[in-house]
Amino acid sequence: MSTVALGWAAVLAYFAVTTAIAVRGARRTRSLASYAIGGRDLPAWVVGLSLAAQLTSVATFVVNPGLVYAFA
Repeated sequence: MSTVALGWAAVLAYFAVTTAIAVRGARRTRSLASYAIGGRDLPAWVVGLSLAAQLTSVATFVVNPGLVYAFA
């Protein structure tokens, strides 16, 4: 298998998995409140990990390049 074909296979596999997760989540959503707050059935530690991941993402993609631009 060529590198290009392997790359396309990886992209298609990623697309298929992402679509399956989205469809599964959409089936479990019953209302706008359920979509927005997840039906309040998530444990606190999961919410904490989600918040930490979100803040890390913001620091990586927004704050760090701005600091490099400002101070380099």
